[in-house]
Amino acid sequence: MPVLPGKDATMPAPTPAPILAGVGATSASARKLYLPYSYLPTQAGPGRGKITFHWFCVGRQESIGDYASLLLGYRGLARDAQEKAEHLVDEFFREEEFHLLRSYLESRHGVEVRTAMLTTPLAAIKPDTATRLGTLRPFYMEPPEQQTEVLLHPLANEEGYTLPFTVWGAYLNPSRPGR
Repeated sequence: MPVLPGKDATMPAPTPAPILAGVGATSASARKLYLPYSYLPTQAGPGRGKITFHWFCVGRQESIGDYASLLLGYRGLARDAQEKAEHLVDEFFREEEFHLLRSYLESRHGVEVRTAMLTTPLAAIKPDTATRLGTLRPFYMEPPEQQTEVLLHPLANEEGYTLPFTVWGAYLNPSRPGR
């Protein structure tokens, strides 16, 4: 398990994330999206060493931006594919959110945060390919049969959480065979 405060109990439903004042949640000018991650030590299992912990937003009250301008081919997708692409993009961070998350994790937990940065528009036809993260995203919509593969940590549920948006972490189960 990763070394991060919190309980590994069942995950409660996320509360909607408030919108950051002055960030422009629906602005079509959002051209960069951030995919923060950390390397955290593990204490058990065959995957001893470090695991990659992906941080993501949960429960945005408004979209991160105009989907049609953020995602290539968005209008041509079937509604269920549009919804998956929307959830995918809404898990990413704006620049201001990334900096707040990084400061929070570094000061509160001593955890270094790195990021991949994507420039929009992203390919909506294959959103998983666009993130270079395989089938891990969108994390919150992980099918029940794969929930033993991807474990979730509701950072926003920790005592004293102060970020103005809801963040969870996801990582591949280090105790799974082949990891």
